[in-house]
Amino acid sequence: MTDVGPVPPNSAQPVPASYLTLRGIRKSFGRECVLDGLNLDVSEGEYLVVLGPSGCGKSTLLQIIAGLVRPDSGDVKLASRSLDRVSPKDRDVSILFQDDRLYPHWNLRKNLELACDRSPVKKHQSGDPVLELAQRLNIGGLLQRRPDEISGGQLRRAALAKALLRQPAVCLLDEPFAAIDTMMREDLISLLADFPRERGGGCSQTSVVHVTHDGEEAMRLADRIVVLGGGRVLQSGTPDDIYRKPQSLDVAKAIGTPPANMIAGNQVRAMLADRYDQLVQALPGCHDSSTFIVRPEHIRLALQTDVSDRDGDICDGQWRLAATVLSSRFVAGRWLASISVDADRELVLTVSSPLEIGPAGRHVIAHVSLADIVCVPG
Repeated sequence: MTDVGPVPPNSAQPVPASYLTLRGIRKSFGRECVLDGLNLDVSEGEYLVVLGPSGCGKSTLLQIIAGLVRPDSGDVKLASRSLDRVSPKDRDVSILFQDDRLYPHWNLRKNLELACDRSPVKKHQSGDPVLELAQRLNIGGLLQRRPDEISGGQLRRAALAKALLRQPAVCLLDEPFAAIDTMMREDLISLLADFPRERGGGCSQTSVVHVTHDGEEAMRLADRIVVLGGGRVLQSGTPDDIYRKPQSLDVAKAIGTPPANMIAGNQVRAMLADRYDQLVQALPGCHDSSTFIVRPEHIRLALQTDVSDRDGDICDGQWRLAATVLSSRFVAGRWLASISVDADRELVLTVSSPLEIGPAGRHVIAHVSLADIVCVPG
């Protein structure tokens, strides 16, 4: 973690509002365009998660906000003040890098106390905030050790503590759960979800910009999710909006474990034949070039018990598909299965169910509520 500086000491007043605005941010490295005219707004006290695959510009975005990388064009403002000529040390911003950065010759306590000393709200803190947070992160007994005397996961927790103790106007987190084991990851998610962002003393609330490629992590922490792709914002919205109303294939792929099923519109037409128009009428905006998004958890399976079961029926707001179970396994309290659609054997769907699905070879009917189907441009 690198602390990029407190509010300048000669500032008479604290920053009145910690909202962050980025306009027209462009950045290229050689011939590779990483950010392409990106626009972004972060509200005061908001927990914003920027979601996207590796290489989509997430880390570069944080470094531009922190002033560690200069954009080729565009402007960054904090509380309506342009940061174009403000050095990193004078921005009220802290950043947790993917590779942890603590002073190697100091013990953990001294590293963490430095963050408190540089906090613009230090005078409003009481007790021993270093010890309190260290205990919450399960590193309270390690404060006298140097960074090279603890494990990678412990070092990651110490670096996260430093970013939080700084209590900046904007806290930037770059993949904060890297090198963290599963149990501690759960504790850290709870910590960040509940961590108070009030700074006291008339200061604005801390805004958090957290970047990750993990859709589940984003869903659990974000007030709002921004999905990046091609150097631009593909979609911005609440976790519920991003999950239920993706506007593109890339957004649909970014959220959900296991990933969403994606069925090409022409496949759907071929399976349904004369019943295709009935489905399209129930899903405005869908056509042959659309892709139909069906979440694994939205598929309900039932046994084929009647020879009159028809594949592709549209009835009572349900799309029914005759299928055959290819495999099923029990994972984390749910049954995950792959099923092959009888009308198109090349179409294999993933199903996530709390109920046992049964062995390979079982013939089933997959029920999908039309209300759970989303169509996006192909």
